[in-house]
Amino acid sequence: MYSKYEKPIIRASIFYFDEMYDALLGSQVRDILHKHGFFPPDKMYADKLTRGRFKKYSPEMYDLFPLAYAQKEVFGISMASGDSKLVEEFWKFDWNFTFYKNKKLAVVPNFRPWNVLSLDTTYGRMSNDNLYEQFFLCVRELIELLHPFYARIDDVANINRLEDAVHNEQFRPENIRQVFWGNYFDTTFYPELIFDGIANVLDGNVHQVTGGIFFTLTDNVFDATTLRCDALRESVKNAMALR
Repeated sequence: MYSKYEKPIIRASIFYFDEMYDALLGSQVRDILHKHGFFPPDKMYADKLTRGRFKKYSPEMYDLFPLAYAQKEVFGISMASGDSKLVEEFWKFDWNFTFYKNKKLAVVPNFRPWNVLSLDTTYGRMSNDNLYEQFFLCVRELIELLHPFYARIDDVANINRLEDAVHNEQFRPENIRQVFWGNYFDTTFYPELIFDGIANVLDGNVHQVTGGIFFTLTDNVFDATTLRCDALRESVKNAMALR
């Protein structure tokens, strides 16, 4: 699945709406990241606030993080830590905001734009039991905070494979057609989701979270690329009537 020069990575992506971009939310995200070992980073990017490039982390960037979230015409925050060549250490964070942020653009979209927060961590880092647990605790707390319409967790290469498989030309909250190793669905968009039906398929790896359902296909994310996961995925998609 991976070429010689690629790093096996697990990615969690959280898709949510926000038109206010309050600095308080930015500080709450930062505090969750800090609590679980994803802040401070080695380097940070904050669009025009870091002159369009990554800069080595310094103490004043602690307050720059929430400021960037609230600042008009800042469309992304990225952080990374560890040597990318030493895969036992490396993680990366990306927070991408819609280009309609703060309604600065004159063009009005015919849909409700969303933001995406992603957290990447290498397989090597996840082989540490404590870091494995902290990654998932962090993701669950971010879901609780952001109240997303959708979230997914999987091997990065597997995400690409599965997205290609459904030929989903236009990603929309009401048109999600794939199941990944880890999933959150807001029941506002998927009221047909049946908690007990999915729970029966997945032997209990299902949890009700902030108005939605969070579930994983197995107990361990390292199963993500296995045939067992593929079989469970199809069973869950049938239960959810996803095509």
